[in-house]
Amino acid sequence: MFFYAVFITGIGVSRLYEVHLSKKHLQLAQNQQESHAIPETIYPWMVLFHASWLLCCVSEVYFLNRPFLPAMGTLMIFCWLTTCVGRIWMLRTMKESWNVRIVHNPKQTVITKGPYRYIRHPNYVIVAIEIFCIPMIHTAYLTAVTGTCLNALLIWYRLRKEETYLTSLPEYRKKMEHLPRFIPDQFTKLIQQYCSKHIKILKK
Repeated sequence: MFFYAVFITGIGVSRLYEVHLSKKHLQLAQNQQESHAIPETIYPWMVLFHASWLLCCVSEVYFLNRPFLPAMGTLMIFCWLTTCVGRIWMLRTMKESWNVRIVHNPKQTVITKGPYRYIRHPNYVIVAIEIFCIPMIHTAYLTAVTGTCLNALLIWYRLRKEETYLTSLPEYRKKMEHLPRFIPDQFTKLIQQYCSKHIKILKK
């Protein structure tokens, strides 16, 4: 429990650093050109959700005496480490363009390399995996399931505004609109081929 609480504290610190980094990137963009964060009524709720989710991770383990199961914990830690690699890849690709806010930047070019070669919203995929696997490291399944559902609802609501803005940009429509939101086409095709192959086997 102690090590898990320290781990969750570290996750919280990393989230605060991301907010700080976002403000720094926004300030840099505002100093260079006419950029601004687009007002969002959902953003404060997203901040509240992530803070509450971190608290629930620890609370469920402590108050409901959730055990650490080595097999499950190891698998979930591996999943979390995978998201860390994805997050670093995304941040290195976006550099100063990355932000937790929806930012209007008239001189921003559309980035089509890194994970953005395959999907439009890798950050949401990374966060969704984290929301589930971090509580499950210590079998806090109520937080994992409830958090996943609430996060999906928040992302659905936010994406309506975010994609309305993004698709209003001709360059974005040209370069990104053909890409899937969350799941790469290559992965979808592999799943379809796998299912098709095994369905044929079952029919024989």
